[in-house]
Amino acid sequence: MTSKILMLLVLFSCAKVQLNQTKLEPKKVSTPSFKSLVASKEDIKGCSKQVQYFRLLSKLSDKSFKVLNQLNDEELCVENYSKTKNLLSKHQNRIGIIYTGADQTKNTAIIKGLKAAKKDGDFLISKVNFDKAAINKTLAKMIFEQRVGLIVTWGPDKMLDYIQKWQNGLRIPTIYINKEINKSQHAFKLYPNKANYAFEMLKELRKRNIKRIAILTPLRYKNTKFIQDMKKVFRAAKIEIVFDVSFDSTNYDTMDMACREIFVIDRFKRRGEYNSIYRNEKRKAAAQGFQLNKKLVFLPAQVNFDAIFIPDNFKIVNHFAKLFQYYKARRMTLFGTHEWRSHELVETNKNFLNGSFFVDFVDSPEKYNESRLSTTLDYKLMGYYSGIIGRKALIKTKSNRDLVTKKLKEMKFSKDETAFRRQEFNWPAYAFEIQKNQIIPSN
Repeated sequence: MTSKILMLLVLFSCAKVQLNQTKLEPKKVSTPSFKSLVASKEDIKGCSKQVQYFRLLSKLSDKSFKVLNQLNDEELCVENYSKTKNLLSKHQNRIGIIYTGADQTKNTAIIKGLKAAKKDGDFLISKVNFDKAAINKTLAKMIFEQRVGLIVTWGPDKMLDYIQKWQNGLRIPTIYINKEINKSQHAFKLYPNKANYAFEMLKELRKRNIKRIAILTPLRYKNTKFIQDMKKVFRAAKIEIVFDVSFDSTNYDTMDMACREIFVIDRFKRRGEYNSIYRNEKRKAAAQGFQLNKKLVFLPAQVNFDAIFIPDNFKIVNHFAKLFQYYKARRMTLFGTHEWRSHELVETNKNFLNGSFFVDFVDSPEKYNESRLSTTLDYKLMGYYSGIIGRKALIKTKSNRDLVTKKLKEMKFSKDETAFRRQEFNWPAYAFEIQKNQIIPSN
């Protein structure tokens, strides 16, 4: 029995020292001080599962974790539960960053944001090919050798789904950028918060007493979850969607057809009004001595809604504004998304856009003056927030990954708001209004 206890002490102690350390002085070797934990059946079950994942990752990656292979589950998770949990969750205040994908603009922007938040040596960045063997080796190196306390990752869904399977079993706190995640204890999503975004948009609509809207959706967004969710939000708030029309942003003819649909530019549907205009124009033509061409009779816009939602960029909004004026639509509220973020929005249609608004997830267009149609700012912010939150989560966690998870859940983003709500980043949203050729914060 004595020899078995000595073997356990040596194994747990060796797991903490460098492999090239060959000479040990007995008087300096001592059993680490662990807080004694009383393990429940659920705790033991969770510990065993975690041990199995560590063993499997070690086997698949050829990274040795000797103590796990020399002791059985009972010895590790029953007799030495506290020591094992400490060993498996120990970290060295580093953040492991794993990414892949061909979108170099996105990757570069996120990394720039991360580096703006980093301190020397605490971020370990690894670009991987998407194959399971490469991911296994990268994870094993980060967890077994570099002892990261947290992982930040982004890339194709298949890769992230594979990482999440490991993350769940290894119990590694992980921040996923721009990814819908399966809810689990250690998984956190960082992306502009849809609930906050929708709330801010509804607040502006209610302030303007808008109850009926038309939606002009670019084909590339037609089936996206964001657009579908926003439509659900409008309906739940009892805002009637009178028209829901799609168009091709690369084809101006489809944009004209969309306008004709929402403004009911159709002589058969508005026969009485059309005939009245026709007779009047025919009299004018006869007085001037020529025959009227029926196709040239102009039927102005019929507007039976309060506002138009255009979730597209400022160039498209400007083109629609010109079409609205051409069809003699009365001036109404237009509203949109962060893609309106440009002062070029107010350079072309200065008066028509007065009172319109958009919702963004940056607090000032002036502060973040990016190039036209640039998405790099959005990704930079995702990287920056991931880095800031990650570094803050590692502070004072006593080198314990479980405490990192706990700290992420309790962290404050501002004085009154937690950083994560239901493990999704509680990213605030901001409304901006167009007034007198300026984009200003909405009151």
